Amino acid sequence: MLQQRSADTIRCLRQAEECEELAFRAIDPSAKRAFFDVAARWRLIAETCEYIERVDSFLGKRPKG
Repeated sequence: MLQQRSADTIRCLRQAEECEELAFRAIDPSAKRAFFDVAARWRLIAETCEYIERVDSFLGKRPKG
């Protein structure tokens, strides 16, 4: 089942794309690696957001307590 992505997930993926674009344009190899590393971290955050949303959905967003 395909699910619509949340605003948080989309924001993280856009940040990742921006970092990847900067990496492609970077001339310095260390800057290029740094931008790709940051992009990978943004993608991990996006995956984490999606996982948390799936867990919340599964649990029915039960209140704490």
